[in-house]
Amino acid sequence: MEKAEIKEVVEETIKILKEKGFLYTGFEYEDISKIMHQYYENGEKDERLRRCIKNIHNDRYFDIIPLYFKEKKTIEYIAEKLKVDSSTIVRNKKRLCRSIYIQYK
Repeated sequence: MEKAEIKEVVEETIKILKEKGFLYTGFEYEDISKIMHQYYENGEKDERLRRCIKNIHNDRYFDIIPLYFKEKKTIEYIAEKLKVDSSTIVRNKKRLCRSIYIQYK
């Protein structure tokens, strides 16, 4: 196998792993955070993003998303409101954002 062929196979494999949610680089979180802030600042007009958010609505920690992005509440405030540790909020906010990102992209 030539180097170019190997590179192509590796790139395709990475793409598939990212799409399936098995590979997380961290950039996804940054991207979706910007998108989420814009979504709520612009009056929730992106219908595709609205559906992605609706798909996670039944998650136990869903309330983190509107509290953080729409109401601009702090991690500490949300943790107190949901009666959990701040690290639980951070972990689940990232998980939920990642889930939205995978559906959205």
